[in-house]
Amino acid sequence: MSATRHPTAEHPPLLFVGPAAALSPKASRLLELSGHTLRLLPPARFRQRLSPRAGSKGAALPRQNAGGPPDISLYAPPPISREHIQAALNDQRRRLGSELRRAIEAGAGVRLAAVVLSEAEGAAHQVLAARGPAAKAFPTRVTEAELPVLVAAERLEAGLILADLERDAPSPLASAIGARALLLFPLDLTRRLGYLLIACDKPGLPEAAYLGAFVQLAVSLRAITEGAALRIQLAATQARYRSLLETIPFLMVLLADDGRVLEVNRHMNAELERQGLDPAKMLGRNALSDPNVPESVRTLLRDSLERRTPLSAEKVDLALPLGQETLRIHSVPLPDLARANWGLMVIAEVTTRYSLITAEAERTERLAAIGRVAASLAHEINNPLQSLRAHLELIRRYRLSPMEREQSLRILEGEVERLDEITRRILGFARPTPEVLQPVSILGVIEQTLALSRNYLQNQNVEFVVSAPKMLPPCMASPGQLIQVFLNIILNAAHAMEGEGMLEIRVRARGEMVELTFTNSGPPIPAESLPHLFEPFFTTRAEGTGLGLSVSHTILQRHHGTIRAANLPQGRGVVFTINLPLIHENPPAE
Repeated sequence: MSATRHPTAEHPPLLFVGPAAALSPKASRLLELSGHTLRLLPPARFRQRLSPRAGSKGAALPRQNAGGPPDISLYAPPPISREHIQAALNDQRRRLGSELRRAIEAGAGVRLAAVVLSEAEGAAHQVLAARGPAAKAFPTRVTEAELPVLVAAERLEAGLILADLERDAPSPLASAIGARALLLFPLDLTRRLGYLLIACDKPGLPEAAYLGAFVQLAVSLRAITEGAALRIQLAATQARYRSLLETIPFLMVLLADDGRVLEVNRHMNAELERQGLDPAKMLGRNALSDPNVPESVRTLLRDSLERRTPLSAEKVDLALPLGQETLRIHSVPLPDLARANWGLMVIAEVTTRYSLITAEAERTERLAAIGRVAASLAHEINNPLQSLRAHLELIRRYRLSPMEREQSLRILEGEVERLDEITRRILGFARPTPEVLQPVSILGVIEQTLALSRNYLQNQNVEFVVSAPKMLPPCMASPGQLIQVFLNIILNAAHAMEGEGMLEIRVRARGEMVELTFTNSGPPIPAESLPHLFEPFFTTRAEGTGLGLSVSHTILQRHHGTIRAANLPQGRGVVFTINLPLIHENPPAE
């Protein structure tokens, strides 16, 4: 006989009720092969526990998760009710009957072999299957009054072996079926679902050969029970994740480890049909090599698979039959149970309208910023115009020597170039800026921002100082968008200082990041406003739009950067801190 010893730390014990001398070492070893720890329980103590006064009816302990509250995390297996298991076993009555018939045939003197299931209250048991000479006399539902030993096993949370049933737990039903000894093996090791009941016509333990067959039957029935539990758990898990897949309001695609499309959810189906595409034709296509998938997305998926890490693309433009759509895409690697193969869950969100609204908000803020510095820009333009007018008047009214004429023309040419530079600077900032990121010098961006705002700061009597290293690695950025962020912070600072004050701009490298701090000497921001500072339409100024800092926050997110604001101690001013990733050259190979 071959059987496996199971771990028993949390499993119900198997209690032998009878004299220790009746339990041989061989019988002990055979019984423990059932997967339970064998313990002796003196008959006198058992009869005390059998008494109704020892505990109220149905006082069985909880049948699952007895060690603590149920695990309701997303990744925990769904809980399995006793009703689920019992329904699954009901579907296998024929197989159970066949297993019980083996017990009748294997053991001489066996009056009954039955599978009984505990009811929810624990005070009665349903008979799922019964075989043997006494099967017809055994009811389909057994109450405590008819066979109190079953409820005693429930209260003890254990399996039972009664060597002398007539002495230790007499009952009308035991007499009716001619049972003198009784074996109760739990159907499973954790849920206390019920028992394999074997009734023998003689007191004492069956012979070793018969006892081994009963243990084998107990293990076999437990395998049936645990198999039913696994099937139910698998079905429940599939239903849970099917529900998640179908109800989450995003476009979802499941890819195999080689990039083949295995499944799409209901929302993806609907979007494909809206675009006039056949969802069925998408299944089986390889997203890693399909030319209809943008190269940037294919690279994202390949990198996510190879690195086994979630990756995202905030903005992907995709040409579709109904026109171009903008998507936000997330790629999440999914391992199989053995973690040998990894697939991908691709989650996409259509953000076309959001992108259009964001772009319009950014354009509005750029134009608003130009409006705020318009007076100083007009003054900056006026200086070269005055020079042009003076030299044109000089050339027209006076007879100049060739050398004097050439000198005036060179001055005119220089002033025209100066006007051209100012105009290009304003137009470059006012036009919508592409979101293509490229290596950019942060120090150069700061210089361009100050070129736009220098006259405005001077007109507002705001002194400024820039502290920066001479050399700094570049950032991957859109320079126009960073100018918009920096200009917004500078203009806000000048406004907060109400006509005079000090603005300090400090740039320094911090590991893989560059940190920029804009410190002004204006009044502190109210503490209740700080948490909302970067929310859309939140403003502390009556004439403000509430979009400047929100747009800046969005731009920096696209650059994988951060922005935060804080008040200086003793109300000495406000500091805005921006962090952006630097591009470091790869170190030379050793």
